[in-house]
Amino acid sequence: MTTTTTLRDRWAAGEATLGAWLTIPSSVSAEAAARIGFDYVCADSQHGALDYQTSVGMLQAIALGGSWP
Repeated sequence: MTTTTTLRDRWAAGEATLGAWLTIPSSVSAEAAARIGFDYVCADSQHGALDYQTSVGMLQAIALGGSWP
């Protein structure tokens, strides 16, 4: 994350944000989505095929890719 402005700050200011919703269990796809420029990337472990171990790797990849997990 390159900025100190959080999503909550942006929402409180009335700004729109754009996010990606991932159900593919892959840290590679998570990092790719983060690097595209989405404001946030959600790793859907409720509806997708993600388990705990995969989710942790995906959340790390999202943060390293420059987006908010």
